[in-house]
Amino acid sequence: MTLSGLVASPGHAVRPAAALRRRAEEAIERRLGAGNIGIADLCVDIGTSRARLFAAFRADGGVQHFIMRVRLERARAALAEPDRAEPIGTIAERLGFSDASHLSRTFRQRYGMTPRDYRHLLVTDRDAVAAQEAEEIVPSAT
Repeated sequence: MTLSGLVASPGHAVRPAAALRRRAEEAIERRLGAGNIGIADLCVDIGTSRARLFAAFRADGGVQHFIMRVRLERARAALAEPDRAEPIGTIAERLGFSDASHLSRTFRQRYGMTPRDYRHLLVTDRDAVAAQEAEEIVPSAT
């Protein structure tokens, strides 16, 4: 069944608000590294009004709040990849922060520590877990 571009499986109606939200999230994901994601451009991209877009993200504190949350979650995930060790400045640029300082400030506001401290904490915890696992594998000499 197709209703104005929405596809629903039998017995499962797709709410227009949910479909709008999904389209907006996909558009935001595509533009994440573009720096400032303009609301007007986003509305044009997904074919909706500002009012409907704002209503779709009201529960998240607004569109810009949602975008920042997604950027911070992606930054945290990138920092948690020890094998990659992507520089913080590169992560900031890739995710659309104005610079590494902007990422550091917003990351600290959200998570209570800088990206550098977060990465160090993860590495330290992994080292501690690895050491503990090594001790468990080696039989004691008692």
